[in-house]
Amino acid sequence: MHGKGLSKKKSFFYSASLLVFLCIGLVAAAQAGPAHNLVVLFTHDMHSNLDEYAVPSGDDKVVITGGYARLSTAIRNERKGKEGDTLVVDAGDFSMGTLFHTIRSTYALELVAMGMMGYDATTFGNREFEFGPGPLAHCLLSAKSHGKGGLPAIIASNTVVDSHAPELASFHKAYTGYPVVLYKIIKRAGLKIGLFGLMGKDASIYAPEAQPVKFSDSVDAARAMVDLLRNKEKVNMVVCLSHCGTWPDKNISEDEILAKAVPGIDVIVSGHTHTILDSYIRVGNSYVVSSGCYGGHLGRLELTKNPDGSFKAVDYRIIPITSALSKDQQISGLIDSFKKEIDEEYLSYFNYHYGQPLAHSAFSLAFPDWSREERSQCLISGLGDLVTDAFIYAVKNKEGKDYQDISLAIEGWGQIRVPLAKGTLTVDDTFRLMALGLGQDGLAGSSLVTFRLTGSEIKSLLELEATLAPVKEDMRLQISGMRFSYDPKAPPFARVKKVEVEKANGKLEPLKDTRLYRVCTNWKTLAMRDTLKALTGGKIVFIPKDETGKPIADIQTTRVFADAKKSLELKEWLAVAMYVQSFPLGDKGLAEVPLKYSLPQTNITKLK
Repeated sequence: MHGKGLSKKKSFFYSASLLVFLCIGLVAAAQAGPAHNLVVLFTHDMHSNLDEYAVPSGDDKVVITGGYARLSTAIRNERKGKEGDTLVVDAGDFSMGTLFHTIRSTYALELVAMGMMGYDATTFGNREFEFGPGPLAHCLLSAKSHGKGGLPAIIASNTVVDSHAPELASFHKAYTGYPVVLYKIIKRAGLKIGLFGLMGKDASIYAPEAQPVKFSDSVDAARAMVDLLRNKEKVNMVVCLSHCGTWPDKNISEDEILAKAVPGIDVIVSGHTHTILDSYIRVGNSYVVSSGCYGGHLGRLELTKNPDGSFKAVDYRIIPITSALSKDQQISGLIDSFKKEIDEEYLSYFNYHYGQPLAHSAFSLAFPDWSREERSQCLISGLGDLVTDAFIYAVKNKEGKDYQDISLAIEGWGQIRVPLAKGTLTVDDTFRLMALGLGQDGLAGSSLVTFRLTGSEIKSLLELEATLAPVKEDMRLQISGMRFSYDPKAPPFARVKKVEVEKANGKLEPLKDTRLYRVCTNWKTLAMRDTLKALTGGKIVFIPKDETGKPIADIQTTRVFADAKKSLELKEWLAVAMYVQSFPLGDKGLAEVPLKYSLPQTNITKLK
């Protein structure tokens, strides 16, 4: 897909943003005198959620939250009267998660809007590399072209780009042209502040598409940055924009480990794990802070300087971005003006348009919220059941008379991104639900794939749930077509016990180790099979096979097509859209989601 010239309407918004940026810059430049309290406003893991969205609330209601137009108002409210004392930063994964990222390469709306909102800096998260270095290069170039009102600095201190690698020539040019920097010095509140940015170990595992871009050890990089900033640049404060994350298990909580290993960091804005820290974490003199994902909250940390040069928190708040906040009309207009571009450049391929109603649900299809550490307390979800049932339905629909039975549809929780709030379900809701991946057809969205595995390979694959999920929640599985139980007390990778295959007549039969079964999953899971093998020390291994049991040499042939003549893949989100549209009409004049999905099916059992 190719970029287009900006309309007069869009030119207005970009020109207006220049005036906003200049005003912000003049105020910040006017600061002088002794140091006063510094306010750090922060976000992370916004994942292209420019538009507001609906979320289920605990009292069976729906709350409209987020959206850059209201986030911009919240930032403006917090800055008012103290512009020269306020730092606005983001800790990465600013892209990938909604239909707006489908036009990221041509318009870079995420970065342009952040510039208009007054962000000083951000860093790369793993999702920035979701489409690979090439499309990210286009994004950086587009940002430079369209961000006339200024852009946030991108700080990447452990991202390694080989300037001599021919395959990275265009990326390196865009990287240095933006420019992406190792660190940045900003003066606020009478302080000289040094900022640097990190990609964490866990995050880098989820960025296989970044190759041949690499990421050095985050702790080693942090030590080097702190030494440079403290001893060469002589800064008063060090702020790390970290895409490393925190976990309940302190032994693997990367940003807490970082703070302990590198004591010269004053503030760590912690992204990647989508965590909301209602109270900051204090490690020595370091403050670790997190505000959750999708732009649903704005974090605020206010610090005062102690006589010994360290800093003391005098205020810490997580501010909800709710409908009670007015919308910044400039940002709102920018967002609305690009919905037509999404239709033309992406949704038109699938005969949909932005905001198109698909179905109605009388109940919310909830999903465990990993920002509140709920995932470890839940095995399966009704929403996850709907997703894997949709896979089977959509493949059967597209293959028609050539359809061969799928014995197992499988999806990892890391691919299911959000809950679905009750009410009208739209095409943008289904895309946001299954937003990740780039198809081999060049279009956003991971495609469905099918292949055969032996029963023993399937049993090995199910150890993702039984062995890995207790320590990595996004490894949890949703399945359709089979049922299994596992013993959490058994040795690792030997926990899956009874596995049964559900036949078309509803009867169950035992899984047979040597028999071939047709499996349906997504392209990303298939593409990460070598990563899974390495992560598990060779304990989880599966080789895609054809119907004869022969290993598939070209995994491109595993893809399922929505339109084979156009080489248009059947995307995960499209499967869900097709499935919910297939339900019988309800009294709202739309297909009605069946009540059975309000509760999870009993296809995974944890033995006591």
